[in-house]
Amino acid sequence: MSTSVFADFRAQHPQPSDDQMLSEARSGDGRAFAELCQRYTGLLKRSISRIVRHREDAEDVLQETFLNAYQHLDSFQGKCSFST
Repeated sequence: MSTSVFADFRAQHPQPSDDQMLSEARSGDGRAFAELCQRYTGLLKRSISRIVRHREDAEDVLQETFLNAYQHLDSFQGKCSFST
């Protein structure tokens, strides 16, 4: 498949925004929270890896980060983006 096929698909089926996914996650939609985690796993893992410099530790910190975010969904005020 060519990349234009994927571009056409994305144009016809845009991803919901982080704010939409966050709202759904707050309403109890686990798939929405999983999607948010999927979106930012790579970015967070790279950032964490630069700090801890050990793959297994980075994975543990990443998991703890997402758990902490999930536990505090209701208190997230939206003054910054979910990604931060």
